[in-house]
Amino acid sequence: MISYDDLAILEIFSRERFSDEKISGFVDELKYRTAIREKLLSEFVTLIAKGVDSGKLTEDKRRKFKRLIGKELDAILSNVVVDYREKDNPFITTPEEIEGFYIVKSILSR
Repeated sequence: MISYDDLAILEIFSRERFSDEKISGFVDELKYRTAIREKLLSEFVTLIAKGVDSGKLTEDKRRKFKRLIGKELDAILSNVVVDYREKDNPFITTPEEIEGFYIVKSILSR
C-alpha cells in the first residue's frame, strides 16, 4: 500500500520538482528514521521481554521475543480491523489517501 510519505518521496524525483538538496535531505532523514526505528524496536523488545521473563535476555531470547511480539501485534491489529469493519463501515478513504490519488494521477498524466 502506498502511503502519503511514499507519494511525497516520488514527487521529489519528478522532473518538475527534482532537487539535489531535497534528495540529500530525504536521505539524511531516512538514515535517522531507520536508526530511530531500530533503537525503538530494540528497547521495546527488551522492555516486553523483561516484563514477561525474569531470566537473562540472551540474543536467542531477543530474537524469539521479537518474532513473538510481531505475531501478537499482527493478531491485535487484525482484531482491531475486524472489529471496526463489523461496525458496517468496511471502507474509509482518508484525506491523505484522496490527496495521494490526485498526486499519482497528476504524475501519471504527464
